[in-house]
Amino acid sequence: MTATIRWFCVMLVLFVASTAGAAKNQDEKQRDIEKLMTMTGALAIGHQITELAITNMIEALKKSRPDLPARGFDIVREEIQKVFLTGYPEFVNLMVAIYDKHYTHEEIREMLSHYETPLGKKIIATTPVMMQESLQSSREWVTSLQPLLKEGVEQRLKKEGLMATHATEGRDTLAAGQSDSVLRSSSTQPHSLLIGKWYGEYVTEQGEKRQWIDEQYPDGTYKTHFRTFAGNGSYSDQTETGYWGTCGSIYFTMFTARIENDTRVPVDTTDPGCYDAYEIIKLSYETFEYKHITNGHHYVAKKVGNNFQFPQPSQ
Repeated sequence: MTATIRWFCVMLVLFVASTAGAAKNQDEKQRDIEKLMTMTGALAIGHQITELAITNMIEALKKSRPDLPARGFDIVREEIQKVFLTGYPEFVNLMVAIYDKHYTHEEIREMLSHYETPLGKKIIATTPVMMQESLQSSREWVTSLQPLLKEGVEQRLKKEGLMATHATEGRDTLAAGQSDSVLRSSSTQPHSLLIGKWYGEYVTEQGEKRQWIDEQYPDGTYKTHFRTFAGNGSYSDQTETGYWGTCGSIYFTMFTARIENDTRVPVDTTDPGCYDAYEIIKLSYETFEYKHITNGHHYVAKKVGNNFQFPQPSQ
């Protein structure tokens, strides 16, 4: 064997080894990203979007096909859930790609081991951007599943004799019209409308009256002041801060800290309870009406001036 051939063989072995090592490192990074997303609850948004899509599609079908028996709507839900479940790995891949773009593997490892280290500053700075991109990817994911949704639902309904082959009105509404309204274009509900100060009040399930003043800033941060009244008329105040954003008809928040004695106290953002998503029902320059996607709680807030304070408690 000549020296040239020996050199070529050595270089080939080194190349194969380096390629295999790179692939192994990339696989390890992907596993760590998935572990991090599970730990922080980042994947919960996929389930929220799915549930909202299912609810809206069924409501659209009820309006277009009022003659369909209850069993038919159960079938629709089962088939839609089946399609989303089949496509869920692709959604996870989209989320992994976003994390892979913004963070190195070493940074992912640091977040897993030292979530409250100085690296947390970068997490706080990039999370709002990543949430926006995640919601956009979710919309594209839902859109890509439209043909499968239409085909799966129609075939199942026809198989059980609940939809004739010529019945196209309900099919067209389900496949095309409603899926567009699930996540409407932000041009119909401008992000800028939510910037400012909002006031609202409601009664909790425990019968307590609660008021809130929500200040939403252009940089994507918010500060919310809560006032909760006890049965004897006394009240307690609490202030929280975090990030907010919109994507189509979805309004979302991420709670990151409490304000206690003018001091910012970070919370454990690995808690899924720090993340909330809402369906925007009505949004204008004066009124913001929205509903929590998971628990269904309904809220109405009114736009107020910058100097607005809580109303004086009645004596």
